[in-house]
Amino acid sequence: RVPEIHDLALSKILRWSDGDERQLRHLHDHSPLDATTLVARYQAEMGHVMGDAKRHREHLVLCIDALFGDLARARAEAALDTP
Repeated sequence: RVPEIHDLALSKILRWSDGDERQLRHLHDHSPLDATTLVARYQAEMGHVMGDAKRHREHLVLCIDALFGDLARARAEAALDTP
């Protein structure tokens, strides 16, 4: 089964290794992602993921900034800071 594009993006965001930003830009150029959906999925589905939660959050914010710009980054940070 092929993952839905936002789920695929989240897997890349959590890892955020060399090349992930480039691959996500390519994906976004061909199948546009939605910043709000990325944040909502992250909040709903990534609580169980092992590893450094602060680092994962930083990766999400970096990705949103890279793909959508400052305004989307600020909105994502506000949403992530809301309990």
